[in-house]
Amino acid sequence: AEPLAQAGVLVVSLDFRMPPARRYPATLDDIDLGIRWTRRHAADHGGRADWIGGFGTSSGGHLILLAAMRPKSPEARLAFVISGWGVLDPLLRYRLAKERGAQNFISAHHAFWGDEAAMSDGSPPAILERGAQSDLPPALIFQGTDDAWVPRAMTKDFVAAYRRAGGEVELELLPGARHSFFRDDRNSANARRAIEVTRDYVLKRTVGR
Repeated sequence: AEPLAQAGVLVVSLDFRMPPARRYPATLDDIDLGIRWTRRHAADHGGRADWIGGFGTSSGGHLILLAAMRPKSPEARLAFVISGWGVLDPLLRYRLAKERGAQNFISAHHAFWGDEAAMSDGSPPAILERGAQSDLPPALIFQGTDDAWVPRAMTKDFVAAYRRAGGEVELELLPGARHSFFRDDRNSANARRAIEVTRDYVLKRTVGR
């Protein structure tokens, strides 16, 4: 948030309830409300409602992309979306977690999704395959090449499908970065690059368009 704000970008950090208070798909109601509030009050803080985009990382990168592709209300449509190392296919990660015995991920999936049918319903790649999207805003997707939970082959397939469906999307792969790269070292070359591509994309989709 700080590098974006320093570049002159209005940043609103949304919170949303998680299990046991809320679970899929109700969690998206909170995100929808946050987007609508931001659009409604953007001018009060020097922003523009028609420039509002969304950005999230990891599970947040999945949720903001899902909210962008299937906004729950017309007022929650986004001008662009950025997913940083987003868990694009929750069903795939669930199956990877089962293969690897990662009980923390398995338990989190059960708490948030309930079952595999819900994971498929909320999977952006599966949504594109079904043609169930209602919007495809311009998107930036970036992640590490060594992300064990978001296979780069799946991400490339998703990017290709997004384009075939008529969406505009850019992909940035960070060499050698793992899923936890930003948390591991926020001063690393890949962390600095992540901030740079995010900032530049926001400015391009707003003041530069």
